[in-house]
Amino acid sequence: MKLLTFLMIFSFSFSINENEIFEELNGKIKESKPENLTIFIAKQFLGNTYKAHTLEGKNQEELIVNLREFDCNTFVESVLALKLTFENKDNSFEKYKNNLQKIRYSNGQISGYSSRFHYLSAWIKNLEYLKILNTNTNKKIGQKSQKEINFMRYHWQLYPKINNIEQNKIINIEQELSKEDTYYIPKNEVEKHEKEINEGDIIAIKTNVKGLDFSHLGFAIKLNNRIHLLHASSKMGKVIISQKPLNEYLNDYKSDEGIVVCRIME
Repeated sequence: MKLLTFLMIFSFSFSINENEIFEELNGKIKESKPENLTIFIAKQFLGNTYKAHTLEGKNQEELIVNLREFDCNTFVESVLALKLTFENKDNSFEKYKNNLQKIRYSNGQISGYSSRFHYLSAWIKNLEYLKILNTNTNKKIGQKSQKEINFMRYHWQLYPKINNIEQNKIINIEQELSKEDTYYIPKNEVEKHEKEINEGDIIAIKTNVKGLDFSHLGFAIKLNNRIHLLHASSKMGKVIISQKPLNEYLNDYKSDEGIVVCRIME
């Protein structure tokens, strides 16, 4: 666990070079040749610090690369971008940054605050369009839902970087998302459908919070033939594997309605 030790020692340091972490992981993958690349990469960050708002530090929107600290979104984005990079011949650090930008921003272009995906439903839709994710599992076994998306509109104070122009763009995005149907698996049905979930699937947790689509994100991982969640946990303050199986984890949160299973396409 050389890489894990390396990451944990320096997880609080801002002097560590992200490229060094990237190259250490690259070497570990070449040596181990893991069968499940997504889970292998995600597990290398177990114990790394949870930190919110790591993308909000700059006045001007730019690509922020942080392989030391994560919130739930940046953890999944980083692992997915790493996976896309390492499975191809061009596995350079520059290619990783390109993949991260493609995942994080609309059309892969940074053009202001609103170009970054702030709603997971828009993020998922974009990755389906790019043929990176597939959500067909939910349409087969889940149920359809539609919801008014307007959380940002009524909580501008939480997003101090947004000016009037960006606000109008966000409102247009919310209006379009509100027209979309979402197929999801209710949390009281997750256990019986665990066989439909694969290790390495991205699990998006649907919320009943007014105006919001999803509240959390992580990876499915199998322990003792049960599906658990590998995620950056704000409660635990670090990247962990949930002690409880996924269905029990969901039952601990009244606001959790269910899940959307996002399969990474090969």
